[in-house]
Amino acid sequence: MNFYEITCFVNEENTNHQVFKTLKHIVQTEKSTTLIKGWQYGYHVKILGFFDSDKVNKNYKLLSSILKNEPTSTYCIDTFKNKYEKVARITNQLHSQQEIFQNKVKINQIDDCFYFENMDQLKLYIFIHRIFDSFYMERYWKDNNVLTIVHDIYPFVKQLPDKVISESDLLYSNGYTSHLSHYIGFLNSLKLSDRKRIQQIFKKRIVVDVESLKKGNDGSSKLVSRLFEVYRLVSKYVDEGLINFHSPYSSNQFNSKVNQTSVRHASIFEDVELKEAVLSDKVLCTNKWILNVLYEKLVLLNIKPIEKFYMNFLISSMRYEEKLLEVN
Repeated sequence: MNFYEITCFVNEENTNHQVFKTLKHIVQTEKSTTLIKGWQYGYHVKILGFFDSDKVNKNYKLLSSILKNEPTSTYCIDTFKNKYEKVARITNQLHSQQEIFQNKVKINQIDDCFYFENMDQLKLYIFIHRIFDSFYMERYWKDNNVLTIVHDIYPFVKQLPDKVISESDLLYSNGYTSHLSHYIGFLNSLKLSDRKRIQQIFKKRIVVDVESLKKGNDGSSKLVSRLFEVYRLVSKYVDEGLINFHSPYSSNQFNSKVNQTSVRHASIFEDVELKEAVLSDKVLCTNKWILNVLYEKLVLLNIKPIEKFYMNFLISSMRYEEKLLEVN
């Protein structure tokens, strides 16, 4: 079996269209596959996963036939390009604006490990995706409230081991730290006026939501159990040297990203002892991998990007004092 991308360039204006039902059916029946959606080269939904050549060709023909017989509604390409020009520029993906596809299916066979360092990482990535697919598939392309997602994952977050790596550096290993890190990185990306406005909005919202989380379940759900499977697997991979906190990036790529977030994050990785402690920390590695996949699923759940950062803020607030949630 080989790893493939099957990309359907479709308009999501009507998600009751047969093509969406077929995409979900393929992922539900093919055990090593998952769904993501994006905007590069046009609105699209992509199946990522392992197929034998017969299966991938069969699914390609099926999806192509559906779109040929009943194409999704077309949209204005110029309007689309204007909408995504800024994000394409920021993410260095302007090349994806050169040609826009609609109602097309494309197949790409990946002959290496995708953008991962080894095959175990790629399989882990699909494994985590499959966990979230099994719980959220029927809610994809529908309007969802991020608070319901937080209720689902918070029991896992609070049950992960919690330890101090360095009190003086305010560095902790637990399920909350990744949320804090991503939230602080978000604040650092904003202009001062926008930062203050967002912080005021978030602080008003969490008053009720914090109480809601405190009254939530005890974490006995099947999702929490499955996420602890990920924790055990990541722990094994850390012991075997297959994953560290840099993964799936190289050391240089990771340092470049860190230096763009905050002075505090950058200084931590300049300290040799702190860096080594973080690189091999099983909890931090686990939460990083789970969150990166969850973020891709939030797109399918129609959760707006700003809501992702509210999730980070809300969960961080359950563990950390306000001074750690601020940016100087």
